[in-house]
Amino acid sequence: MSSATANMAITMLIAKITRTNEITWLKWNDFNQTLFDFTKQTIALRKKIQSLQQDAWWSDENVAWLNCGGNPMTLDDWHNRERKALQVMLDGRYLFLINAKTEAQSFYLPNGRWKKIAEIGNRVIQQCDVSGVAFEVLEHMED
Repeated sequence: MSSATANMAITMLIAKITRTNEITWLKWNDFNQTLFDFTKQTIALRKKIQSLQQDAWWSDENVAWLNCGGNPMTLDDWHNRERKALQVMLDGRYLFLINAKTEAQSFYLPNGRWKKIAEIGNRVIQQCDVSGVAFEVLEHMED
């Protein structure tokens, strides 16, 4: 096969894969900038947070499981089926606020100064409300 034929075959394959029609799973005409930005931020976070890069189980050295009040989870917290919300602190620096309920949840943050990573500016927060079935990622600020 000549290189011109190979190039033509590759071009046709790319055109077939990327064409927009009723069976294409990528809807190029309905591009969602918000979803794109969120995905881009999530990928960047995964590269930034050391515990998400390692191929190892989390341990007490790099993860803390906290309830909505910012305190360590108790056995009762783990078994409470109605809470459906928790905080996960990774590497003592990144705080994931996870709300699996359909209604909003208020989280009281652990001691320290925290800022939303996805937010521009250095607004310090002590409490954060997370809408239903959502999560936020915060970063601990140096004093």
